[in-house]
Amino acid sequence: MSFSNEQTEELKVKLLEEKKRILSHLKTAKKNSSFGENIDDTDDETEETEEFANYLGVERVEEDAIHDIDVALEKMKEGLYGACEQCGNQISYELLSIEPESALCKECKLAEK
Repeated sequence: MSFSNEQTEELKVKLLEEKKRILSHLKTAKKNSSFGENIDDTDDETEETEEFANYLGVERVEEDAIHDIDVALEKMKEGLYGACEQCGNQISYELLSIEPESALCKECKLAEK
């Protein structure tokens, strides 16, 4: 929308850095996981199952975050970045500085709660 080129570039860098961080975390978590290995008894199996469920939950949240980042980056390319998906108003730079993948303005976020 109406952000300066410098502001847009700063937000783009934040988005790309966050995406890189998440992808690195997912890769490390997957590499370090040993689900199903070394299960000697029922307690170990229960613990492994809980760990795996937690891992899947985190993985899902992080995949959703990557999707939101990709959508924000695509909107930047199209010149639509910063417009609230609900009301169409511009999302404040202050909010986007904190949460650059945000698709909603502060007012619409509050209304959802």
